[in-house]
Amino acid sequence: MTNNNNNNGIKNAELNGSEKQIAWAEQIRAEQIHLLMDQITTGNVKDAKKGEYLGLVQALADVTAAKWWIDYRYRSLHGLMAAGLALAKAAK
Repeated sequence: MTNNNNNNGIKNAELNGSEKQIAWAEQIRAEQIHLLMDQITTGNVKDAKKGEYLGLVQALADVTAAKWWIDYRYRSLHGLMAAGLALAKAAK
């Protein structure tokens, strides 16, 4: 599958793994990113912090391992944001 953009401007990286893993991980990623974006845009996130949070969501969307999404599928939204922070720091 090719890279794609969500309607929220987040660009999803192409996933690596078996065909079955990729299909499952794409579904998980789409659902999780949708929930995160919903919290950012309609939750109590102050405008000054939205850019920072969007950066964390992009760090998550940049994950290329389908296995990562499968392993993290039961993480809370807070846990996913923490993982996004760790990924963003590692990318620097």
